[in-house]
Amino acid sequence: QSTMGSKDEEDLRPLIKQIAPSSVQRIVAGAAVTDLASAVKELIDNSIDAGAKRVSIKLFNQGIDSIEVVDNGSGVPATSRPLMAMKHATSKLRAFNDLYTDGSDEPDAGPG
Repeated sequence: QSTMGSKDEEDLRPLIKQIAPSSVQRIVAGAAVTDLASAVKELIDNSIDAGAKRVSIKLFNQGIDSIEVVDNGSGVPATSRPLMAMKHATSKLRAFNDLYTDGSDEPDAGPG
Protein backbone atom coordinates (compact mmCIF):
# COMPACT_ATOMS: atom_id res chain seq x y z
CA GLN A 1 0.00 0.00 0.00
CA SER A 2 1.18 3.52 -0.69
CA THR A 3 1.84 5.58 2.38
CA MET A 4 1.90 9.32 2.65
CA GLY A 5 5.13 11.07 3.61
CA SER A 6 5.39 13.93 6.06
CA LYS A 7 3.77 17.29 5.33
CA ASP A 8 7.24 18.73 4.55
CA GLU A 9 7.85 16.02 1.95
CA GLU A 10 4.51 16.83 0.28
CA ASP A 11 5.43 20.51 0.01
CA LEU A 12 8.68 19.66 -1.82
CA ARG A 13 7.20 17.41 -4.49
CA PRO A 14 6.11 18.79 -7.85
CA LEU A 15 2.39 19.37 -8.08
CA ILE A 16 0.39 17.84 -10.86
CA LYS A 17 -0.57 20.54 -13.33
CA GLN A 18 -2.20 20.63 -16.72
CA ILE A 19 0.11 21.07 -19.70
CA ALA A 20 -0.54 24.05 -21.98
CA PRO A 21 -2.63 23.16 -25.06
CA SER A 22 0.16 24.19 -27.43
CA SER A 23 2.52 21.69 -25.79
CA VAL A 24 -0.14 18.97 -25.63
CA GLN A 25 -0.59 19.03 -29.38
CA ARG A 26 3.14 18.48 -29.90
CA ILE A 27 3.42 15.70 -27.30
CA VAL A 28 0.29 13.59 -27.92
CA ALA A 29 1.38 11.91 -31.15
CA GLY A 30 4.29 10.10 -29.51
CA ALA A 31 2.86 9.55 -26.06
CA ALA A 32 0.03 7.06 -26.60
CA VAL A 33 -0.15 3.94 -24.48
CA THR A 34 -1.01 1.41 -27.16
CA ASP A 35 -0.68 -1.99 -25.48
CA LEU A 36 -0.76 -3.79 -22.15
CA ALA A 37 3.03 -3.85 -21.77
CA SER A 38 3.24 -0.06 -22.23
CA ALA A 39 0.48 0.52 -19.69
CA VAL A 40 2.11 -1.76 -17.09
CA LYS A 41 5.53 -0.16 -17.71
CA GLU A 42 4.04 3.31 -17.13
CA LEU A 43 2.44 2.16 -13.86
CA ILE A 44 5.73 0.62 -12.68
CA ASP A 45 7.56 3.84 -13.58
CA ASN A 46 5.06 5.74 -11.42
CA SER A 47 5.78 3.40 -8.50
CA ILE A 48 9.53 3.85 -8.90
CA ASP A 49 9.10 7.65 -9.11
CA ALA A 50 7.23 7.44 -5.79
CA GLY A 51 10.23 5.70 -4.20
CA ALA A 52 8.71 2.21 -4.09
CA LYS A 53 10.98 -0.69 -3.21
CA ARG A 54 8.22 -3.31 -3.67
CA VAL A 55 5.67 -3.41 -6.49
CA SER A 56 2.88 -5.97 -6.91
CA ILE A 57 0.97 -6.21 -10.20
CA LYS A 58 -2.29 -8.08 -10.78
CA LEU A 59 -3.90 -8.44 -14.18
CA PHE A 60 -7.61 -9.27 -14.17
CA ASN A 61 -8.76 -11.21 -17.24
CA GLN A 62 -5.22 -10.88 -18.63
CA GLY A 63 -5.34 -7.09 -18.20
CA ILE A 64 -8.51 -6.64 -20.25
CA ASP A 65 -10.77 -5.89 -17.27
CA SER A 66 -8.33 -4.23 -14.91
CA ILE A 67 -4.71 -3.71 -13.91
CA GLU A 68 -3.94 -3.34 -10.20
CA VAL A 69 -0.61 -2.01 -8.96
CA VAL A 70 0.19 -1.88 -5.25
CA ASP A 71 3.49 -0.46 -4.01
CA ASN A 72 5.17 0.86 -0.89
CA GLY A 73 5.95 4.26 -2.44
CA SER A 74 5.17 7.63 -0.93
CA GLY A 75 1.85 8.14 -2.72
CA VAL A 76 0.45 11.27 -4.32
CA PRO A 77 0.47 14.51 -2.30
CA ALA A 78 -3.02 15.51 -1.15
CA THR A 79 -2.77 18.79 -3.05
CA SER A 80 -2.31 16.92 -6.34
CA ARG A 81 -5.10 14.36 -5.97
CA PRO A 82 -7.89 16.45 -7.52
CA LEU A 83 -5.80 16.74 -10.70
CA MET A 84 -4.78 13.08 -11.03
CA ALA A 85 -7.43 12.11 -13.56
CA MET A 86 -7.55 15.35 -15.50
CA LYS A 87 -6.71 15.21 -19.17
CA HIS A 88 -3.12 16.28 -19.97
CA ALA A 89 -2.12 16.69 -16.31
CA THR A 90 1.30 15.56 -15.06
CA SER A 91 3.96 16.34 -12.48
CA LYS A 92 6.80 15.68 -14.93
CA LEU A 93 6.28 18.14 -17.77
CA ARG A 94 5.23 21.77 -18.02
CA ALA A 95 6.04 22.39 -21.70
CA PHE A 96 7.10 20.50 -24.82
CA ASN A 97 10.82 21.24 -24.34
CA ASP A 98 10.72 19.48 -20.94
CA LEU A 99 10.82 16.23 -22.94
CA TYR A 100 14.47 16.99 -23.70
CA THR A 101 15.67 17.67 -20.17
CA ASP A 102 16.55 15.26 -17.38
CA GLY A 103 15.10 17.41 -14.61
CA SER A 104 18.46 18.98 -13.70
CA ASP A 105 17.68 22.24 -15.56
CA GLU A 106 20.34 21.39 -18.14
CA PRO A 107 18.82 20.62 -21.56
CA ASP A 108 19.71 17.41 -23.37
CA ALA A 109 20.64 17.49 -27.03
CA GLY A 110 17.01 16.90 -28.04
CA PRO A 111 15.86 15.11 -31.17
CA GLY A 112 18.10 14.44 -34.10
